[in-house]
Amino acid sequence: MNKDIKTGKREIGSFILVTIILFIAGLFMFCNQIFYTEQQIDVKKFEDTVLNAYYWDGEQYVPGEDAALYYGGYDGTINEVELMFESRLKEDTTISLYDASNMEEQYLIEQKVVRKGYKSACFYFDDKQLSNVRILFQSKDGNYNIAFPAGTIQVVERSGNLIQKNREYFLKLGVVFMFSVILSLLLYISERKNKTANNGRISRDSNLELLRIVCMLFLVAHHFAVHGGLLGQSDSLPKTFGLIFLPVGKICFIAFIAISMYFLADGKNSSKRFLKCWLEVLFYSVILTGLTWLFGGCVSWKGFISCFFVMTGNSHGFAASYLLFLLIYPFVLKATKNCTKKQARYLLLFLFMVQIFSKILGTWTGYTQPIASELVLFIFCYVLSMNLKRYPVVLLDNKWFDFAVVLLVYLYVYVINVAAYSGNVSETTNFLRGITADESSIFFIIGGYALFYLFKNIHIPQSKMINTISASTFGVLLIHDHNFFRHLFWNEVVRTQIHFKSALFAIWFVVIVLIVFGVCAVIDYIRRILLENQIVTTKCFKALVSKLDGVLEDEN
Repeated sequence: MNKDIKTGKREIGSFILVTIILFIAGLFMFCNQIFYTEQQIDVKKFEDTVLNAYYWDGEQYVPGEDAALYYGGYDGTINEVELMFESRLKEDTTISLYDASNMEEQYLIEQKVVRKGYKSACFYFDDKQLSNVRILFQSKDGNYNIAFPAGTIQVVERSGNLIQKNREYFLKLGVVFMFSVILSLLLYISERKNKTANNGRISRDSNLELLRIVCMLFLVAHHFAVHGGLLGQSDSLPKTFGLIFLPVGKICFIAFIAISMYFLADGKNSSKRFLKCWLEVLFYSVILTGLTWLFGGCVSWKGFISCFFVMTGNSHGFAASYLLFLLIYPFVLKATKNCTKKQARYLLLFLFMVQIFSKILGTWTGYTQPIASELVLFIFCYVLSMNLKRYPVVLLDNKWFDFAVVLLVYLYVYVINVAAYSGNVSETTNFLRGITADESSIFFIIGGYALFYLFKNIHIPQSKMINTISASTFGVLLIHDHNFFRHLFWNEVVRTQIHFKSALFAIWFVVIVLIVFGVCAVIDYIRRILLENQIVTTKCFKALVSKLDGVLEDEN
């Protein structure tokens, strides 16, 4: 009896905790609609009164020399400028917003790249008393002015208020809370029916599952720097943070691959693994493409069709390559199952020449043969993991050695990036930066695998919480870095620009990274419990898995 009471109390406590987590996640997702109000200060159409050195050709405004948009005459504090176009931009556009209150001493407020096909651009910044702004429309590289369609410009005062005394505010809070309770109930019912909600990760070593979490946190920070506009700032705290997290993202990317390849090397083929992964990528590809279109993002009908073809269309590069690797994995497994040490080394050397050395040579000579790809990178990492697993390198079992390697790789890439972004560019700098341009860099391979072995050699008790959170890390990647959705996410959901000038930017950066990871993990957890776990138990899914396993079954 006492045991039943304790179990009931534990379940009630879990239900309340999940409801609170979902409620907080909902508040973050809709914080711009709940906690902020906007008051339009002024609005004007694009016309001669605001455009300088532009002429109308019947379809768009064509720039002349010293072309710019000047807008003033409003009265009040503003912290948002919105540009609304009547038709879509015809090319990627760098839009720069300047404070032109003093025409002789203009300074840049914000600069952002708006992708081809978008019909709007919004700038968010700290409260400013501006009497005039100057806006430049330039090519993505900033080399020339571009034409743009008719539209309007408006200035807005955006104010935040955590506690408001009006019906609409409490209604929004009530709706978010109601959906949190409903989702908690659905999760509770689903978990009662299916006790395998952790995707088989409960038995895995928590040290490597913890590494997945760490890698994904740093990848979120890396994408914040790249897609959140930090690197586009002048010398400032945001740019400093961007440069700090630029190298670590690539190292963690390789470490993330290394974890999967470690389990797959000399493993066993499973069609269930591929089908579950394919369904997950398809789910996020379609949903996020639809959301991007719904909220005014750039999605053509061709782009929408392509989102259904997740391995060859427009979804996520890492996900597409991983799925393709899982398709050929049974054949790679058979090909490497009985190879000797000499053959394994030869295969590794061959793939090194194709994927890594070809890019180093190409950076030096100025011409790269189009033989490398992200899929080949996965195959290379598999063969590398197979070699290291079958024929261990004793030195890699030393945690301090692993840590030193990771630190040295990080410092090397960081110094090169700082030199490049500060304008100290030479032929040598270009070459050194060129060989660290993507994940195939030998430095990221070394750093990523050293990070993998560092965590592999750290023994921690098995943790159900770590393993459960780890199961959602792939979903976190798919949500926050989707090809279509990422621009909308960082600019309109997170609104990274607002706190660039804040003295508390460092704290805000860390908090946002943690919140983005947490909210995305919660979303993926809901997907796994309410959708995936229901699909994988259906007769249709099991029959398909059996069919594919039968086709690929090892005759030996």
